[in-house]
Amino acid sequence: MAAGLAFANDPHAKGSLTLTFTESDPLGDYVEMKRRNPTCFDDKDDAGKNDPYNVSSRTYAVVVPDGYDEKKPAPLFVWISATNDGKMQNQLRESLTKRGFIYAGANGAGNEIWPPIRFRAAIDAVFNLKKLYNIDPKQIYIAGNSGGGRCASEVSITYPEIFTGGGFYVIGCNFWDRLPAEKKGYTYPGFLPKRDKKLMDMAKGHYYVFLTGSKDFNRDGTIKTYYAYGKEGFKNCFYNETPDLGHTTPPAEDIEKAFAFLDRSLQADAYAAIALADKAIKGKRYAEAAKKIASFRGTCAAVDDKWSELVALADAETEKVTSNEALKPKIRKIKLQGIVTKFGPDLAAKAKALLAGE
Repeated sequence: MAAGLAFANDPHAKGSLTLTFTESDPLGDYVEMKRRNPTCFDDKDDAGKNDPYNVSSRTYAVVVPDGYDEKKPAPLFVWISATNDGKMQNQLRESLTKRGFIYAGANGAGNEIWPPIRFRAAIDAVFNLKKLYNIDPKQIYIAGNSGGGRCASEVSITYPEIFTGGGFYVIGCNFWDRLPAEKKGYTYPGFLPKRDKKLMDMAKGHYYVFLTGSKDFNRDGTIKTYYAYGKEGFKNCFYNETPDLGHTTPPAEDIEKAFAFLDRSLQADAYAAIALADKAIKGKRYAEAAKKIASFRGTCAAVDDKWSELVALADAETEKVTSNEALKPKIRKIKLQGIVTKFGPDLAAKAKALLAGE
């Protein structure tokens, strides 16, 4: 891949890039962030705490695979690094690349940086990359290692409408309530004194990865957080422990296990959407059927086949109208408009094009 410096006016650029942005997501505003996660503002002497946040002074390490196609939605993997270098770790590269993920990591957002800055930099990555690339709205993940994993575990729960895929926690994570620690009489602190039920319910539908090593000093906290997720009704969770691994990112083969879990989970959602679409098709509610599966296009062959089936139905009705030479132009136009309404503009692209040409 080529390396270079790109700016926010370079849409769909590929390769290993350094990006800068000029806009921030309003949802990342500190007032809103404090409402969602007040403990991240606890009085700590962390770097940048007293400096005004300015996204334009930040840079992001971004990797866009060569296979990226602007016509197809790409999944997004936002990384919060334990260090100030936001570049992709080698252990992640193969799994991300072969699935077509766009990667983004903020530079200057390591463990010594005030947590709200790290959270906001990740939120702004999504906000700006969605303007530059065709991002899959259902596959936006927040991830990180060590202290970055702890940050990711807080952002995934407090901003589930942004990180729609879920969280990917590597050798570090936090739980929203206190948990008993391995050492008797100690606890792991929680980060949500008061939960937002709407956000929590949204987060429950997402997917979560917990990676640690048998010799990682965060192992006990990771295991307990994983089980606590399950007790709270978070059904889509994956845990993997690498033998003899200390506090370091697991090898590529264990990273791949985590992504294989995400693959299966996404497929399960896709097939559930197909089932809902089939019910709508039986009732001849074709536009509704299209909405059920639209966000899964390009992620599952069965979805793409179902979409093609719906397009063929719309095209057949369009052909029936256009081949009827006895129809007056006004009646033909009304019938074509009816097809667009019945199937929706995406499925009835041919009918829509004919109407635009009249």
